[in-house]
Amino acid sequence: MSLKINASDHDEWLRHGLDGFATFSDKVRRRNVGPDYGDWFYPCERPDRHDAVLYFGSWDAGHAVGDPDHTFAMIFDITDTDEAVAYMLRVTGWEGQPEADQQVEPDDRP
Repeated sequence: MSLKINASDHDEWLRHGLDGFATFSDKVRRRNVGPDYGDWFYPCERPDRHDAVLYFGSWDAGHAVGDPDHTFAMIFDITDTDEAVAYMLRVTGWEGQPEADQQVEPDDRP
């Protein structure tokens, strides 16, 4: 069963061998980006640990990209077929999100 961990739980984060945001910050993919907000994700397979990690989070004017309170990781056991499928579905879901926020601002309405 997948496990979701918040980066603000530092001990749990380290216990599962999760990387700090600075380690993968140049590899994140941004989605639903607006003027001062958005979401990000980074999928990472760890064959040596027989798992895969989906790092993800959000940012806005009140917190930066990678802020521990808004950074999460989901760990999937990729040796389990159902878990491997769940991981791929999550990654596909993130990849399917638009890069820019599709909301229409009031000034942009016809």
